[in-house]
Amino acid sequence: MIRVALSCTPSPEWAILLPYAARFWHRLGVRPLFLLIGTESRWQNMRPINVALAEIRSMAVDVEFVSPVRILDDEPLSQVVRLYAAASTMLGDDDYLLMSDLDLMPLSAGHICSPAATNVTQLDIIDANSYEHFGRDWHSIAYHGARVRVWREIMGLCRLGPKSIREEMLTDLGERFDKCRDAKRNAAAMSHVDERRLGDAVESWRGRATRLRKFDRSSSFLLSQHDMTSGVTGRLDRRRRNYADGDETTIDAHLPPPDKSRPLAIMPSLRAVHDTIAQSRDLSWADGYDLAFRKRLPGSGQ
Repeated sequence: MIRVALSCTPSPEWAILLPYAARFWHRLGVRPLFLLIGTESRWQNMRPINVALAEIRSMAVDVEFVSPVRILDDEPLSQVVRLYAAASTMLGDDDYLLMSDLDLMPLSAGHICSPAATNVTQLDIIDANSYEHFGRDWHSIAYHGARVRVWREIMGLCRLGPKSIREEMLTDLGERFDKCRDAKRNAAAMSHVDERRLGDAVESWRGRATRLRKFDRSSSFLLSQHDMTSGVTGRLDRRRRNYADGDETTIDAHLPPPDKSRPLAIMPSLRAVHDTIAQSRDLSWADGYDLAFRKRLPGSGQ
């Protein structure tokens, strides 16, 4: 089975994306594992994120809650926790596990999922030439894929007994956390910690020389300002602007950055992509979900 690990903070501007992401991945035949930062009680009782939680729980997805870490803000925690998804008991050893971002809506099974068919012991870096950081071997955690047992090998996850995702993360990053004594130093130490940690893990992985496969994809797509119907601009998108075909020519749709002060601002762009590839029955679902979410936003009067 092909799986994808996606994470989300308990914030409306991100949580609103969850059911849409699930449907996009389902369309490619992939079952999501959502790592939700915060307690289950918080997600169940906090409006409007409880609308998103209820929606994804009615779908073919798996959900794990990851309690906050005292010295780490929710956002960097959400980024780095995906590296330890292979510790989840909801995954099988031979499942092919992809990592991705919640705001990357996948469109191309050929680009994203096809390496799984020939993968036995490799780590695949799909769209490998899409990210560089001053020549350093950092990895943006999107479209890295491997069998779960390979991920456990790369990240050094416990083989002596089951540990939770949070326990594995704290064990692995404990030394970095211990160096953080205040919020300012913590922010500096944890900047891009997910990319740096994966880079370090791959660099020290014994299988790196013979079991690392790279699939360069981004050279096929155009750099353009991402501006669909929302009027939100400013994010450089390495993919094609035209999503009308929704087929194998476009790897994904990279949404504009969510706006914390206006959680619904992202919806025109999201719906523009969704409604292009959705069937008619999906449109009525999206209309109902969007309305329920909107009604439960603070200040809505509901």
